Amino acid sequence: MRAGVVGAAVPLLLVVIVSLLSADLFRAGIEVAVSLLLLSFTITALYHGGMACIRHVALRVALWDAGVAPWNYAALLNDASDLLLMRRVGGGFAFWHLQLRDFLAGLSKKELRRLIDEA
Repeated sequence: MRAGVVGAAVPLLLVVIVSLLSADLFRAGIEVAVSLLLLSFTITALYHGGMACIRHVALRVALWDAGVAPWNYAALLNDASDLLLMRRVGGGFAFWHLQLRDFLAGLSKKELRRLIDEA
């Protein structure tokens, strides 16, 4: 967001300065300034991390739609942490026991579904 604001400020200032020099162009200058502001902000924000945010949301929607991950992934991880299946490590989570991780990773979809239904 910060990069988008900084990237948008330069064209905005140029248009405002030109508009102030000519009173007749003030209204048109403001319209151009707002258009340039939005365009410049969007391009700068996308270039400096916006695309990663879009990819992240698209991945979450795709996983949720496929039924392989819940929409509220943070709640799932916090519940697993409360049940002592996982632990917080920095800004993420890790399994307490690597054997449990390997066991769960080795299950087929059918075996995993059966395990979930039994719980």
